[in-house]
Amino acid sequence: MPTQTNFAATTSRKEQGVAQVANNLSVNPKAPITAQRPVPADLEKIISKPNVPRASGAPSVEFPKGADDAKDVGTPMMQHVEFFDRNKDGNITPYETYLGMRAIGFNVIFSIMAMIIINSAFSYYSQDTYLPDPFFGIKVKNVHKGKHGSDQMVYDNEGRFIPQRMEEIFTKFDSEKKGYLTGKDVLRATESVRNVNDPFGWFAGKFEWGTLWLLCQENGKISREDVRSCYDGTLFYRIEKKRNAAAAAKRQAHNNHQHSQ
Repeated sequence: MPTQTNFAATTSRKEQGVAQVANNLSVNPKAPITAQRPVPADLEKIISKPNVPRASGAPSVEFPKGADDAKDVGTPMMQHVEFFDRNKDGNITPYETYLGMRAIGFNVIFSIMAMIIINSAFSYYSQDTYLPDPFFGIKVKNVHKGKHGSDQMVYDNEGRFIPQRMEEIFTKFDSEKKGYLTGKDVLRATESVRNVNDPFGWFAGKFEWGTLWLLCQENGKISREDVRSCYDGTLFYRIEKKRNAAAAAKRQAHNNHQHSQ
């Protein structure tokens, strides 16, 4: 009868064998790029059906069922933009985009630039009819219509989240294999998905990842959770809450100082 130790060793060898088979399927020695950009081989052990698009939630290795604090407002792509709908009426005006950017810490100039780029680029595609919105609002329920090319394909065309695609960003481009992306990694990631004759997609990918970089980087790195929580929008609420708490503490300290004089 096999001992528990022997059973564990056998199971471990089987798991390694499964991973090896998966690696053999996704790597071709005649195409070195397939070895340079490996795909995750054993996600099924952690995330149930990681290749199935999720209509709600954004699972990862760290959060196999998605984040508990994600807003229940629709698909992950809708969750991603809902923070900027400041009055929660389902329509993101340019001014709301500006307010959202300010709320997470960007300065006036960058927030105005982001407002112009985002609302002018995506407003028309989110409308219910072929008629444009003269006020450049973005309808949250139709945000999937604005999905551009040359992206990481973490969202599908209906705005659902594909866990395996998110994990692939790190298996392919986390050069130090430590759970974060450096600036060079981000550049490589955006360059790797450039579609032919897609200048808007090239720009949009750089703008989105560059904005995330400016928002989250610490010591030149952005973490896995920064990336995951950006996809479901919880990142923005977390940053706003942190900034509000810091501002409240600063006001309290100022008031205490005034009273002590």
